[in-house]
Amino acid sequence: KFVVRSNEGKEILRMKIKFNRAEPRLWIHGHTHDSCDYKYGETRVVCNPFGYPGVEENPAFIRHLVINAAL
Repeated sequence: KFVVRSNEGKEILRMKIKFNRAEPRLWIHGHTHDSCDYKYGETRVVCNPFGYPGVEENPAFIRHLVINAAL
């Protein structure tokens, strides 16, 4: 039995279920504080948050990031 105790954990579980069903080639998301660019199976997962201007900016933010999402 799998028990998820946090809202974040539940969101991760929902995301994994969506990945396994749809197997998208690209998944771009937000609402994190850290940048990421990795593969989950055959899906490229990308997040490039700026942060909060003048308060808590993300030093790993790539201002000119362009992702080719052509089908």
